[in-house]
Amino acid sequence: MLIDLSGRHPLLRSEISASFIDSDQLVLDARRLRFAGPQELTAIVTLASSASTDGRDVVLRMPDDEDVASYLQRMNVVDLLAPIATIDGTLTSQRRVDCSTKLLEVTALSPGNADSIAESLGRMGESQLSNRTAMAAFHGIAELIDNAVTHGRAGSSGAFVAAQAYSGLTSKRPGLEFAVCDAGIGVLPHLRQNPTNAYIADDETALRRALVAGVTGTQQMRGYGLSDLLDATRRGGVGRLVLRSGSAIASVVVRQKRIITCRNVTTPIRGAWAWLRVRVP
Repeated sequence: MLIDLSGRHPLLRSEISASFIDSDQLVLDARRLRFAGPQELTAIVTLASSASTDGRDVVLRMPDDEDVASYLQRMNVVDLLAPIATIDGTLTSQRRVDCSTKLLEVTALSPGNADSIAESLGRMGESQLSNRTAMAAFHGIAELIDNAVTHGRAGSSGAFVAAQAYSGLTSKRPGLEFAVCDAGIGVLPHLRQNPTNAYIADDETALRRALVAGVTGTQQMRGYGLSDLLDATRRGGVGRLVLRSGSAIASVVVRQKRIITCRNVTTPIRGAWAWLRVRVP
């Protein structure tokens, strides 16, 4: 399988550009990548980790753009893939400086470090955003981390997180982007664990239902998280949430109200991917 990572934010598009050439190999072709954010970074590592766990050979073709290639190195993508993949391209030596108030490099997520990662990202939001927007971002990130830890346990290749804060010097709108990807059971199988959701027939319906208050895959009083996340984002700033699981993708734009779009996609993924952006209004 070859995945073409070209242009800007290729994994936030509805369709992933994929060619099924060799079932024993995964090629992540980033040669024409022009801009990567937390979604691309975490998804690249998750896809590679999952393929390696399945016994497939993994190849990462590094970006031709030197700045983008350097960013993949800076954000731990190359370090995480080096033990499990062939890195095709030129690597440069780097001297890293502490950017913990602006960056969270791609990090493996586990029940043991989930709280500390959420707290670190909360401090990042406080340093870059208004109090109200930072609080909305923190609640959203904590919920997405909890979902990934809970739903991703069935995936032996684990879950990965990354984040970046923007000062607003260029766009005039400070903000925070966060992504978490796991190769676990996915949203549809998780919801079906609760007998009340046995009727859900496909991934698109599952994503729509996951955004409704009270819908959960357990029989506990849970399932308000994503709905609360969207409400908190609406009160604290302008936000967008993108969820991908199985053969469906959902996009939720939050301003004065929610604008939700869900659709089926051609190329399915294992597990679930989530990307959240919160900006000062």
